Amino acid sequence: MGMTSNRDNYLCGIGDKYYIRRKPALTAFAEQWEYDPIIMALKALDINTGKYLEIGCSDGWRLKAINENIGMSCYGVEPSLTAIENAKYGCIQRGTADKLDFGSNLFEVVAFGFCLYLCDNEDLFKIASEADRVVTDDGYIVIYDFIVDGIVYRPNPDCPSMQTRKMDCGKMFEWHPSYTQIYKRWHRPVYDTNSVDVCVNVFKKKG
Repeated sequence: MGMTSNRDNYLCGIGDKYYIRRKPALTAFAEQWEYDPIIMALKALDINTGKYLEIGCSDGWRLKAINENIGMSCYGVEPSLTAIENAKYGCIQRGTADKLDFGSNLFEVVAFGFCLYLCDNEDLFKIASEADRVVTDDGYIVIYDFIVDGIVYRPNPDCPSMQTRKMDCGKMFEWHPSYTQIYKRWHRPVYDTNSVDVCVNVFKKKG
């Protein structure tokens, strides 16, 4: 993946490029929030109380929709300074998934908002551990990302020298004895011009 990590690249400008490129689509998603795959999952599972943390929250449009229409207290983590400066909702920290600046057992829901395919392989264990640390003992992990058979690497459209990694990211939690998969739904593509499928996985933690 090159000498510089994806994490560092996203903190140093690639995250801003991504946000600017995707801003029209994000605005459209916000206007049709009721069809958002994460919100559909929360509603289907009747998850509507407590604190919600989204990693890779962009400008917080989903946080705003969940707070106003579902009623949860929402927080976000996002590497793009430009996205945070254009935030639709407060309570967004600048950062990445491998190190969450929050206390332990704090959030009823920890969601990965379409960011895991951009994360470095060497950070995946840390990312899973951090999510497990901050979610409550009876909370939920939500993973919204690409899904393919096996593992597929492709050039990053915002920085061709970087790679993206598409896979079934739910496998990061499905092997763990403290987590049970309670929801999985495939959706038609919304982020990828090559029509790769996307999926929402929800795991219930058993403390």
